[in-house]
Amino acid sequence: MIRAALLFALLPLVGMASANTPTAKPLFDMAVNYSGMKTVPGCYKGDQATALYKRCYNAKTVYDKALARAKAEGKPLMIVWGFDECSACRYFESKEMNAANPWTTERFGRFALSDSQKASLGNNGSDLEILLLRINSRTKSGTKLSKDLGIYDEARKRGGRRVWSPFITMTNPATGEWATQGSMLPNRQPCNRWDEYAMSLEDLGYIPEDESYARRIC
Repeated sequence: MIRAALLFALLPLVGMASANTPTAKPLFDMAVNYSGMKTVPGCYKGDQATALYKRCYNAKTVYDKALARAKAEGKPLMIVWGFDECSACRYFESKEMNAANPWTTERFGRFALSDSQKASLGNNGSDLEILLLRINSRTKSGTKLSKDLGIYDEARKRGGRRVWSPFITMTNPATGEWATQGSMLPNRQPCNRWDEYAMSLEDLGYIPEDESYARRIC
C-alpha cells in the first residue's frame, strides 16, 4: 500500500518532467513538397513511391522552388546529388538521414561547432536549420542543372569524371553562392560528414571560422 501510494504521488512529477523536457529540433527540413508538382513526360508516378532522388520532376524546377523557400526563410540549402540505385547514396541515407538517429541542432552543435561558433548563432545554435534537397544527378535535367550551376566542372577539378554520388553542396540563397568539401583527391576533404557540413557553412558565411577548432582531413 505504501509503495502504491508513493508511486501515484510520483506520477504527476514524472509527467511534469516529460512535459518540460525540450524536444530535439531536427537539423534538416525537406526543402520541397512534391505534391501537385508536374511530372516530366513519360514518367510513371508509381516509380516515385519510394524514390528519394526523384526522376519524375525537372531538376531546375525543383531547385528553383527550394531556392525560393530558402531565400524567403533565410536558411542554407544543402543539395545531395545522387540516385537511388547508388550504393554509396544508400549508405549515406542510412547513416546520415537515419530516422532512428536523426541529426538534431543539439547533436550538430556538439559534434561540429566550437563554443564560439555556437555563440555566434541564435539560441546558441539551436535555431540553425538547413533545408535539404535531393537531386537525381543521372537524369538529363539533373546533369544540365549541375553544369549550369558550375558544379559539374568543379567535381571534375576535384578528381571526378562527373558529379559523383553522393556529392554534397551547400548554397547561400541570398547570394546564389555555393560551396562543397567533396573531393576524390587524397587528403582534401573532411573525414566526417558533420565537419563537411560545418566547413561549407563557414565558407558561405553562416558561421565564423575558428582556427583553434581542429577538423580531421582525409
